[in-house]
Amino acid sequence: MLVITQAYANIILQRPEYEELNQEMKRKLLFLFILLTSSIELLAQSKIREGWYRAELFRPDSITVPFNFQAKLVNGKINLFARNVSERIKIDEVIYKKDSVFIQMPVFESAFRAKVLKDGSLQGEWRRGSASTDIVLPFKATPGIEGRFPIHK
Repeated sequence: MLVITQAYANIILQRPEYEELNQEMKRKLLFLFILLTSSIELLAQSKIREGWYRAELFRPDSITVPFNFQAKLVNGKINLFARNVSERIKIDEVIYKKDSVFIQMPVFESAFRAKVLKDGSLQGEWRRGSASTDIVLPFKATPGIEGRFPIHK
């Protein structure tokens, strides 16, 4: 991406209207152009992909709490459907802010805060607040896994 951006900037700076600019000014403009275009790429937000996820909460006693959810596009917006045996819980409060995703659970007075990683997985924390104490557990969700428990062969 950087090579393409630099080549494009060089083409622009070689146009006749830029002939009067000295080399130092051209270098500064080239640097600014590259900085701006690469910043746009870095700010591009990762979104939750459609499909099944295997999620895990990691308790302090080393016990892992696995569950599954399915991400689906509903009316142009991502919705999650948590699965617990035959029960399905619809989660439609999925909010993106900067490089994070916030998932407000409709039950359990809890929420997830995570980052969407390059491989599509989510990594962050689950928070449950109460009048007396807050519970915060590490959280990870891996895409493409529909089963809750691994099958050992």
